[in-house]
Amino acid sequence: KPLRPDDPEIIQLRILCQDRLRLIEEHTAKVNELQAILKGYYPAFLGLFGGVDSDVALDFLQQFPTQKQMQRLSERRLRQWLGRHHYPCPRRLEEMVGLLNKPVLRVAEHLQEAKKTLIVYLARSLRMLNAEIAARDKQIDHHLSGLPEADWIRSLPGAGKVLSPALLACLGRDPGRFVFVGEARALMGTAPVTKASGRYRVVHFRWGCWKFARRTLQMFAEQSRYRCAWAQAHYDKQRARGHKHHAALRALAHCWLKILLAMRQSGSAYNEDIFVNSQRRYLLKTPILRTSK
Repeated sequence: KPLRPDDPEIIQLRILCQDRLRLIEEHTAKVNELQAILKGYYPAFLGLFGGVDSDVALDFLQQFPTQKQMQRLSERRLRQWLGRHHYPCPRRLEEMVGLLNKPVLRVAEHLQEAKKTLIVYLARSLRMLNAEIAARDKQIDHHLSGLPEADWIRSLPGAGKVLSPALLACLGRDPGRFVFVGEARALMGTAPVTKASGRYRVVHFRWGCWKFARRTLQMFAEQSRYRCAWAQAHYDKQRARGHKHHAALRALAHCWLKILLAMRQSGSAYNEDIFVNSQRRYLLKTPILRTSK
């Protein structure tokens, strides 16, 4: 049957979530580039702050983009600068002051000057990306709050503010969109591809699928392990069978997708007891195979 488009509200949510993912990917790429440059041309900065992508660290790099400028800072001036920028970790002040005089790898001044412009550019870009991602998170959360599915999608264990809207964007609103759960599993990439002919049978990774949905479901499966005992047990079972980490997560996402579609159908919040009791009834109905003597 033809795949009908989702409601405009869901399409808007999906676009917002996908655009946020692009911002995250751009942010990650720029952080990696900045860290690589700092290791080679500004090693004294590494370890000064908790992370190079925090707002206060990026502000510091814009004002002191070379190792020479940082090492010229006095203890008094560093304390004043951190105070003006409302640095949230006063307990680390003494450690940071100690780093000013700590011996580090020397970098020629002309090399520091050559990379200064790029460091400032990356710091400014990451500062803007931080603000844009925070604004996008608020926009997505506000949009999700106005949807009737908000309560049950937010009840999922480990989904949080990022994965809850992304999961709803993947599932859609139309309960008749998928006749069988296998259709959803194939579209969203949790099901592998099986090729069989006679005695020949091979199972391999599914390349053709909706990549955004597979990534979202796999990330949710990872987070659910820390909130659901059955999810962790299912993951451990897959690892015991010889599957690697990501394959085990896809297997867990494969299981979760059936639960998610059932929740969308009923509109009810997640209740772990329902799933556990369902599994118990299934096991009771399964015949026990005994070896013949």
